[in-house]
Amino acid sequence: MSEFVVPILKSGKSVKANEGLYIEIPPIALQYIRRRDRKAFRVQGSIDKVHIRRVRVIPKGGGVYVMPINKQLHRSIGKGIGDEVKVFVWADNSKVKPDKELALSFSQVPHTWVAFMNLSESQKEYFNDWVMASKTPEIKSDRIAATINALLNKQNFATMKQELKRRQLL
Repeated sequence: MSEFVVPILKSGKSVKANEGLYIEIPPIALQYIRRRDRKAFRVQGSIDKVHIRRVRVIPKGGGVYVMPINKQLHRSIGKGIGDEVKVFVWADNSKVKPDKELALSFSQVPHTWVAFMNLSESQKEYFNDWVMASKTPEIKSDRIAATINALLNKQNFATMKQELKRRQLL
């Protein structure tokens, strides 16, 4: 576990006001929460008492790691660029649990459960979050079908989305 206070920073790449926001993780904090392989990892904890879970921390270069702040988290924190936030985080090693309807579909189509479980945690999360973000039952069933089809065709999430876009189903 690690606790620290850092300012909210903005990447120079983004034009919109609340995009490209991030915080830098101090090097002293990394030794308590990071693996030693210099890859991205996930954390959970809180930022100014706003609970976070499975948030990705990515290497920026030169030993610096950053935690992007998405629009929803930014609104919840209620602070802007340059404002300091109190961060309390630890490594999040939890596994992605598929949506109930998605898991039921896996049980009905052979080999899809094994294919899903063989995906990386980030790929599992992309598929699962995409299905769970559906606003109507019709969209959800379409997304489950697309996920099943992608798993049967050994496609990752990005490839599936490109294929759906190409076929104008997205």
